[in-house]
Amino acid sequence: MQCVLVTGAQADIEDLAHRADVSLARASAAQEDDGRWSVIAYVEDDVPAGLSADGYSVVVLQDSDALNGQWTTVLGQVERGGNV
Repeated sequence: MQCVLVTGAQADIEDLAHRADVSLARASAAQEDDGRWSVIAYVEDDVPAGLSADGYSVVVLQDSDALNGQWTTVLGQVERGGNV
């Protein structure tokens, strides 16, 4: 799983909500200066290439290793009853 920033036309970004292979952080949606929209999404490792092929601009914010490390840290804190 990766955390990515996906940018495209508003209608294209809205279409992402209907894709089974994309989990959106909807509150992160924002209009860019050029009129396009961007949103943070969580996707499996093979999805960014497909999104790019579909015309989206995709920037990897956290690769699988970084994201897994972050989740492992959070899970460890939760299991120990510490603050997250």
